[in-house]
Amino acid sequence: MISLKRNSKGELVDAKGVRSRESSIYLPNQTEDFKISRSKFTDFLLCKKCFYLDRVKGLASPGMPGWSLNETTDILLKKE
Repeated sequence: MISLKRNSKGELVDAKGVRSRESSIYLPNQTEDFKISRSKFTDFLLCKKCFYLDRVKGLASPGMPGWSLNETTDILLKKE
């Protein structure tokens, strides 16, 4: 199954699988504290390797597949 990524306008965009925001990637020997959210700390406790790939290597985990059937049905019903 392919995970499709959409922008804020709902248009399909290429899913690169790599984080683009520099502040979300840990860099060794950085002078500032590296801040993470509670959910990322929970991710660390659940799977240290997944956390490492996400925050150090910058690989974004695949998202949940969209609800395309539900969304399409909703759009069609709203048109009628």
